[in-house]
Amino acid sequence: MKNILAWARITVPLLIGIALVSRAMTESHNLLDLDACYNKGQYQESVTVWDGEIANSPKDARLYERRGRSYLRLAQYDRALADFDQAIKLDAAADCGMEKELTTKQYLGKIHAERAEAYEALNKKDLAQKDRAEALALGYSAEAQKQK
Repeated sequence: MKNILAWARITVPLLIGIALVSRAMTESHNLLDLDACYNKGQYQESVTVWDGEIANSPKDARLYERRGRSYLRLAQYDRALADFDQAIKLDAAADCGMEKELTTKQYLGKIHAERAEAYEALNKKDLAQKDRAEALALGYSAEAQKQK
């Protein structure tokens, strides 16, 4: 009986750890798959999938940013703005794991730059300029990112 308990004390935490790592890897893979959808120009499909992801993780700012980008490309600017606002509200800087080339401040700046695009499309020049200035203040430059 002591052997079984000793085995369980070692094995159960190990199995839990493996399950958590596996889940994290699957989530990361799924997020990359969703980006692939966006990169192929399949914006409506991307929105649908991000809807499901947001339903599962409503406090993940990255998901709102990604769905907002898709709305932006679909010219659904009011929806894009709502998602960018929510991403900023949730403080995207808390977890920018999808943007490995950016610092946390730069990622938040990226959301401001994307929101500026939506404001520009709605002819809200003052708000667009304010967000562009905020993006630069946070260390994000769209031109610098395009050159990478």
